[in-house]
Amino acid sequence: MYKKVDTSLNFVEREKEIITFWKENGIFEESVKENEGKEEFSFYDGPPTANGKPHIGHILTRVSCHVAAHLHAGLYHAFES
Repeated sequence: MYKKVDTSLNFVEREKEIITFWKENGIFEESVKENEGKEEFSFYDGPPTANGKPHIGHILTRVSCHVAAHLHAGLYHAFES
């Protein structure tokens, strides 16, 4: 059903390759330029562990907020996180 994940992948090296690609191709700058002139959008999220030790619920809400903010920004507004 699913392809087996290659466990020999070096995540640190892969991330460096992606960062190099983004820098060489001006990906971030292009995304900022694409949203120039659009209405600004701010998204405020509270501290992740205001009510105790971190747990899976904190991760879920942080990821959900991050995805929602970036999706909204990509569709409608200029956004910087």
